Amino acid sequence: MTKSQQRVTLATFMLLPVAIFFLLKSGKPVILKLPVLGDKYYDEKLNDTVYHTVSDFSFTDQLGRPVNNHTFDSGLYLANFFFTTCKTICPTMNGSVLNLYEKYKGRPMVKFLSHTVDPETDSVPVMKRYADNLHADPNKWYFVTGQKKDVYKIAGMNGYMLPTGEEEGIVPDSLKFFHSQQVLLVDDRRRVRGVYDVLSPSDLKRLDDEIKVLCYELTDKYNKTDAEKR
Repeated sequence: MTKSQQRVTLATFMLLPVAIFFLLKSGKPVILKLPVLGDKYYDEKLNDTVYHTVSDFSFTDQLGRPVNNHTFDSGLYLANFFFTTCKTICPTMNGSVLNLYEKYKGRPMVKFLSHTVDPETDSVPVMKRYADNLHADPNKWYFVTGQKKDVYKIAGMNGYMLPTGEEEGIVPDSLKFFHSQQVLLVDDRRRVRGVYDVLSPSDLKRLDDEIKVLCYELTDKYNKTDAEKR
């Protein structure tokens, strides 16, 4: 058995409980698919539905490397917003994300992306210290900084669709400071598949379940693609 086959076998074994759950719950083999959030429209030329996607972005991670949307092309990721000096919800939020990171750090398909909303303070060295304190693998959990206007752009309606407090025509340097207790689940096509409140135990449980569902969906997709290439 090749390493590739071993990985597929392991992924299938780990995801089997999800499939069994849906089989037993429904009484027939139905695989749940998560919704795609945001606006959508039907494109007659493509003969398909076009969904909202997170716009192109480029930030710098805790090692000074560029991180963009292509960093996550081959899997799913969890995105959140925080700042390193936050003493209110951020420690709770990143503590919850850390628990998920520990659970899924062995799954190459699952990655994590934490955006600072205070880039003036959260430089690359500051982000590295913060990430190191969490013992985060820099190839698994990216702590990114960049221009504040770009942070607001990716958070707002062209990106994750979070309320940012922006006002039309506002000067970028005077943008109202914000951070959110929401964590977003994004698939390999940059589509937002779920939004979760990290202060809600039921939302965290749902997020954990839906990571498994999306892993199953993407594993099935890539298995079919590999089979078509053979």
